[in-house]
Amino acid sequence: MKQKTNPPTVAMLLLAVLSPGCAKAADCATLGPYECALSYLKQMNTSSAIDVLRQHLKEEPSDLRSLNLLGIALTAAHDVPAANREFEAALRADPSFYPALKNLAVNEFNSGQTSAAKTHFEQVLGLEPDDEISHLFLGNIATAQGQCVVALEHYSKSRNQVARDPSVVLRYIQCSLEQGHRDAAMNMLQALPESDAKSNFDAALLLGRAGEFGEAAHYFELSRHGYPDPYTAGYDQMLMTLKAGDYAGAISIANQLLRQGYRKSELYNLLSEAYLRNDQIKEAYDSLRTATQIAPEDEDNYVDLASLCLDHENFDLGIEITDIGIRHIPNSERLYLQRGVLRAEKGQTKESEQDFLTASKLAPDKSLPYVALGIAWMEMDQFQKSIQLLRGKARSNPTDFMIPYLYGEALVRSGALPESRGGEEALEAFTASVRLNPNFVHARTELGKLLLKRGKVSEAIEQLQKAVSLDPKDVAAAFQLAQAYRVKGDSAHAQEMIARVGKIHAEERTPLTNKDLIRIIKEGTVTEPGSPTP
Repeated sequence: MKQKTNPPTVAMLLLAVLSPGCAKAADCATLGPYECALSYLKQMNTSSAIDVLRQHLKEEPSDLRSLNLLGIALTAAHDVPAANREFEAALRADPSFYPALKNLAVNEFNSGQTSAAKTHFEQVLGLEPDDEISHLFLGNIATAQGQCVVALEHYSKSRNQVARDPSVVLRYIQCSLEQGHRDAAMNMLQALPESDAKSNFDAALLLGRAGEFGEAAHYFELSRHGYPDPYTAGYDQMLMTLKAGDYAGAISIANQLLRQGYRKSELYNLLSEAYLRNDQIKEAYDSLRTATQIAPEDEDNYVDLASLCLDHENFDLGIEITDIGIRHIPNSERLYLQRGVLRAEKGQTKESEQDFLTASKLAPDKSLPYVALGIAWMEMDQFQKSIQLLRGKARSNPTDFMIPYLYGEALVRSGALPESRGGEEALEAFTASVRLNPNFVHARTELGKLLLKRGKVSEAIEQLQKAVSLDPKDVAAAFQLAQAYRVKGDSAHAQEMIARVGKIHAEERTPLTNKDLIRIIKEGTVTEPGSPTP
């Protein structure tokens, strides 16, 4: 967030620092030239102030205070080049006269000459280490350059100035949150006026991005009265309230917005999420169906509603919903994927296969349709079809970890022996999946299992230990690790793993089922509510 301060405002700020007090009518008969010009400036009568100072400087050309004040007056009159000449004249007369150096730096900053301004502000601090204005601007410069640690050091030495400007308050909050200084950020929030809707909205965005959802909801609420887009402020308040776990509160905010006439698809979609998390399933269904009616071309609503049907095993309704969606959006591979899963759950194997084939043709560059089709064929014991499909996809898309994993699974489940060519290909596939996603437990488990069967016990243990550390509740990984320890002769560790597994025989587990397919499709198509809308 880049700050650009209005030069006259800065000039008057510096005037207040130089000579605080109320503006009174100038009485130059009783005041000296400097005091007379200062009085004119406080009334924003810049032309009179400039005339008085120029006349005086003809007689006293080395009067540093008057040269500096003339520079301030010219800045307020928007003649920055002339102002800078006066500041430079003062510095030629006395290089240690830091007020002129500081004012010159302010003008350079406002003119976009950041490097020169930074140098001059640092020189000011060499002469006056506690100068708050210089610390303030150096903090702004550091923030713009992404140097939050440096910025906070300067802001800590200019807190009185920071609190005066909401834009700087927001910078301070942003840097504090990024550096993990939550308490400092929360304390500085108090400096924002409740009536400043824009600043409160921006603060809420920062808080939401930092995961402070409850606080973000509060500041979105403050911004709703006065923000140019009250719907967005309200929607984001609802979103943050939902993320904070206050589902009833999120529902209440949504109903407020609906009563205000905001009948929007996205609002009903988010309301459905709130109802679902509040265990109001019927209301969740109804909200999503309303969303599809408001925006029949928005596939997200159909996908979310179909996902809800999957979760609650209402397969017929889910198929009906996806049918409607496909009529409106005939090229949506996501809807074909959803319908394919629903049909698979109903045992409509051939229809499911056709949906997955259609999805793969509609989105040939995406992996998910091929993942679904590969799993479906494995469930139908059509391993060679799955192997052929996934082998080709692994070669054409070498960056997706799921494809080589499934390719290896298809090879193993087709009966490929560990030392055969098929076993070698499976080993390479699992290794590629682990390389592409080191945190994917299933691939590590299958890799370790295959390594163990090939007699590479130490390598197998290494992979299986990592799998267990990634997911201590994964029964298959723990069971295979127990077997590896037994082969190695480490009975103590083997018993430890067996105790974890209990009586479950993980080697009997079928790693890919329709339930896995549902999870994979959902993860590929249904996302959690996102970040606040800027």
